[in-house]
Amino acid sequence: MNYNYISIILLYLLFLLAHGFQPPKIIVEEAEIQENELIGRFVELKEGEKLVLKCTGRFEDLQFAFPDLEDNKGYDKNDFDSRKSTFEDEEFQDLVLELNDLKTSDTGSYGCRSEEHSSLNDTIHVFVKGDSVFLPLKSDGFSYHQGEIIVPCMSTSFLDRQQIELYRNGELIKDAWKVYKHGVGFKLTKKMVDVKPILHMPFECKFTGSPEESVTYLISEDKESSNSPDDYQLTWDEPMVWPYVGFNYTINCQLKFLGKDFTYYLNRLNVTCPRCSNVAQQKRKRDGNVIIASIQIESLTPEDSGNYTCTWENDDMAEWTRTIHKQINIAPKIGQIRIVYRSEPLVRVAQGEEIKLSAQIAAYPIDKAEYRAVWIRKYSSPGKEGIEQSETLITDDGNISTDNKFEDSIFGEILTINGALTNAKMSGTYMLSIVHNGTVENIEWQVAVENPEAEPRIDIREPSSFVVFEQPFYPPNTHFHIDCLSISIPPADTIMQSRKLNSGDSFVDIDQDELAAVSGTFESGYTWNKKIDEDIEIKCEATRDGKITSVTKQLRIADKEPTSGHIIIKSSKATTLESQKEIYEGDGVKFNCTVPHATTWTVNWVFNDVNLPTTTEIHGHTKIFYAILDNVNPTNDGDYTCLVTDGTQEKRLIQSIKVESVSKPYHTKSDPEKPIVIEYGQSATLECHLLGKPKPTIEWIKDGDIYMHGDTVNTSLEINRVRAEDNGEFICRATNRAGITEQKIKVDVIGSPEQSSRLLKVGLTLGLLFAIFVIFACCIVLLRLRSKSKKQSDALAQLYEHFMKTQTGPPAEEAIKLPLDQRVYQLPYRTEYELNPESVETGKVLGSGNFGIVYEGWIKKRSIVNEAQTCSRLHVAIKTPLSGYNVNQQRMLGEELKVMCAIGKHPNVLALVGAVTKSMRKGELLVVVEMCDMGNLRDFLIKNRGNFVNELKSVQENGDGDYMQPKSQQRTKYAAETDPNWENQRLLEEAANTTSVSTSDLISFSMQIANGMEYLAGVPCVHRDLAARNVLLTSNKIVRVADFGMARKHEDKSYYRIKKSKELALPYKWMSIEAIQEWRYTQESDVWAFGITLYEIFTLGGNPYPLTKPDDLLDYLLAGNRNKKPQYCHEDIYELMKKCWEANPTDRPNFANCVYFLKEHIKKASPQLLERLEQDLIRESAKQEQLESWLHEEDPDPRILAQTGQTTSPSTSETHYVQDFPRNV
Repeated sequence: MNYNYISIILLYLLFLLAHGFQPPKIIVEEAEIQENELIGRFVELKEGEKLVLKCTGRFEDLQFAFPDLEDNKGYDKNDFDSRKSTFEDEEFQDLVLELNDLKTSDTGSYGCRSEEHSSLNDTIHVFVKGDSVFLPLKSDGFSYHQGEIIVPCMSTSFLDRQQIELYRNGELIKDAWKVYKHGVGFKLTKKMVDVKPILHMPFECKFTGSPEESVTYLISEDKESSNSPDDYQLTWDEPMVWPYVGFNYTINCQLKFLGKDFTYYLNRLNVTCPRCSNVAQQKRKRDGNVIIASIQIESLTPEDSGNYTCTWENDDMAEWTRTIHKQINIAPKIGQIRIVYRSEPLVRVAQGEEIKLSAQIAAYPIDKAEYRAVWIRKYSSPGKEGIEQSETLITDDGNISTDNKFEDSIFGEILTINGALTNAKMSGTYMLSIVHNGTVENIEWQVAVENPEAEPRIDIREPSSFVVFEQPFYPPNTHFHIDCLSISIPPADTIMQSRKLNSGDSFVDIDQDELAAVSGTFESGYTWNKKIDEDIEIKCEATRDGKITSVTKQLRIADKEPTSGHIIIKSSKATTLESQKEIYEGDGVKFNCTVPHATTWTVNWVFNDVNLPTTTEIHGHTKIFYAILDNVNPTNDGDYTCLVTDGTQEKRLIQSIKVESVSKPYHTKSDPEKPIVIEYGQSATLECHLLGKPKPTIEWIKDGDIYMHGDTVNTSLEINRVRAEDNGEFICRATNRAGITEQKIKVDVIGSPEQSSRLLKVGLTLGLLFAIFVIFACCIVLLRLRSKSKKQSDALAQLYEHFMKTQTGPPAEEAIKLPLDQRVYQLPYRTEYELNPESVETGKVLGSGNFGIVYEGWIKKRSIVNEAQTCSRLHVAIKTPLSGYNVNQQRMLGEELKVMCAIGKHPNVLALVGAVTKSMRKGELLVVVEMCDMGNLRDFLIKNRGNFVNELKSVQENGDGDYMQPKSQQRTKYAAETDPNWENQRLLEEAANTTSVSTSDLISFSMQIANGMEYLAGVPCVHRDLAARNVLLTSNKIVRVADFGMARKHEDKSYYRIKKSKELALPYKWMSIEAIQEWRYTQESDVWAFGITLYEIFTLGGNPYPLTKPDDLLDYLLAGNRNKKPQYCHEDIYELMKKCWEANPTDRPNFANCVYFLKEHIKKASPQLLERLEQDLIRESAKQEQLESWLHEEDPDPRILAQTGQTTSPSTSETHYVQDFPRNV
């Protein structure tokens, strides 16, 4: 019983074991599986179909086994792998093989097995039927081991083997079909062949079915070979070594046999390349003992660059397999440059040693006329803020020599620098720039010249106000950038110190927080950023290898350079008619000589080699030396010299005076003997013949009193209407500082009033009646006009009261966040901007619009210069309403004035100077703003289109490579990026032609507009009408954003929304989609308008959407259309335009992004322009701050300011760069 139980268990275990080791099974999907006793299971498919095999089994390590297809013609492993994929079925976890786009060369037996138990497997033979019955092979010759012959005529489909015949030397081998296998061919024994030995025996396989087909192979038996792999040479043959795009290219791989008995059919060559499977034509041929495999590619492309391989395989000796590689690079064009040789790239020499650099260059096609080579040295200097500088090296008087030669199709270039010129300053990057047939190649060397000791120096970057005795002087409170630099290779340790000038104190280290470390190619040190208002001495000390060297420099502060002058102290006897510029006997003269306070110079006033007594006064940084002359006379005429001496050096400042002698008034004619007769009621002139020196004051006296019924013109008395009382004696009294002289004139008046006739009385009566009638008619007209005028006056008065009303208390927090244009009625008018109407002069009309007129004008103010009163004028633009009595126009201009008051000042925004508002009730309102000489930006660009300089260049950009590798690629860059001398040359041409406009200028205008708009956005203020026509330009090309579009904010939209009307055209082509649809204006709609303004700039004043009518514009934009790229616009800047025109406002950039983006482009296009622009903006900001001084009618007397320690000079503001200007709101 127990044995039976045990037997059952054992049988069950054996069943489980047998089931567990059941081999995997291959299942074919979408194809019928057939079976034959000779070949086993098989499937038949056609070329182009898809093979899907599933391997199912109980093992987790299943894998597919693939047939050896290397001998099959058309087989390429990379191609096979690209069509093959294996993966695990998600539902049954079967291993699946998919082979797409089947080819005849895929014919073979495919297997599936367990990796651990390889004996457990399954196979299936796959036939892929194509145009041939027999499977095409790569070779037509084969050899086999002795005793066995295989003729490999395998089939691409399952055939009846009785229809396959085998012929040897044309003789049929009977019953050969019995040993035929579809996956192997004929496997013959030596008995069936009965020929000894078998060597290059032709065997023909013939299919007798339909269609008939035959294939012949040369069969040999293996025998001992005396050949070795050294008997085979595998090489490349490249007929053309300069391939380029478009060229028809051929490259050959050659196998050359050097031994005996060359069995060529045992050797195979396979060439691969990046696009061999697609466009290349491969050809193979045999020439004696040489096998050649060729690749032919028509019209090369850049994709043909890459690794080309040639593999040699010997069927008998697999270990002889050899592969050679070749890197082929396709040049973009026919012109090519390659470096054959170059001297060491790192050069280090001592000061005084010779520098020698050399290179050899190959170029194609060879054309010496197209070949150019230039040596350039590049270096960086801390003073240039890291901007790389460059210089072209040319042969000079023997210190620098550049030599070139041409031998054996190779260009040779040599640069030699004589030891007399080599010092640390000659260090840097030396570049040989080669241009040939439009292709550019650069070779660089890093050269370091070691100097024996460090060479410190001190540079003060700010320009001095003046220089005297070789000593520069600087304005007070200048923000200095002072460099303490050490020229040293290797680098030295640098220390910067300072002390008060002439104090005798020791030098003290400068606070490290005030220093910025800087370095260049051959120098390093620190930059001291400091606002300095006292005279100091600076020390720069460098230490290297324990040796210390140092230099010092004095920094002196002065208000102004040495000047001289004089003022006239008028005598107490002087009259008002005397010239204030003439010196007469008895006057006093006070000479002044101004020098910097901190100097130790000797100053004397000298006349005729005699020193005059002097007094001294000190005001701030200025010392004034006075010399006074009292009661002068003509003997004091001459040159008075302020002699300033410093050791052996002297400076002479000369003041020349001339003293006029005086004379009492005298008669030029005798008094008239007879009375002068004049007629009653008529005009008359009495002549006074008295002169003197100085010119006397003339008074006319009648009956002991000053005559008040006439006008004194020079020395004459003009009486407009003679009276009866004028009869009698007139006295002409002439007075000057020398005395008084009188002339008496008798006058007889004829025609008294008592002789009036009756006709005169009648005429007067009629005239009186007519006057009464005219007055009555005028009263009626005036009464009618009064009603209308009163309404208008009341409206203007109410507008003025509302305009001048100031909001009580701080505005609500939510109101502050609103843009100015949305809270304009809450903004106050700042009365400090009010100007005296008498100080404002109006000139010619500059322009007019729908709501106002702009005049040229000036503001006057008085000032004291050298103790003399003068009058200064500021050139301005004056805006007024088109009609002063139009309340709406007054309101619009008033609102714009209040916005400008609130905005404050920024160098890229038009600044308010002042306003005249007190006469608004009378219809008078003047808004005074800066004058921009160059007018609006659009007109400027159109006018100067003929002077435009395009700086966008298509250049070849270089890469790395060896002698056989071209390294050029075409890109678009700014000229300054490719030509080191371009920017300097352009700036020189711009200085000669101030109306020229370059690409750099266009980017500068764009960045400045974005800078001004970014400031307005921060206020916040929405512009509403940004366009090139509303951007003004100063004489030094500084942009002012103007015309803030307040007319668009009017409450009555019908007032400005006039379609198809010539009276007022809305700027539809500058408006965003949401502005056109919803009348919604935001900072995002301003960004849209900024993009349109960029389009105007880069088309040199072109019209946006030139082919689109305004009525069709909205549909055009909603369809996704935008302006095309302008001709003179960089691709990156056009991308910025398109970002500004995004339909969704939140997708548009802000103005801060635009400023940063455009600033980066100026750095590339013209670094010097950016540096100059930043300095100009600082100066423009200071000029705008000085506008406040014109709100006062008179400058304070500098003498009073000097006594109180004040100054009239504006303080120098700290440096503000683009996007960093403060908002003075």
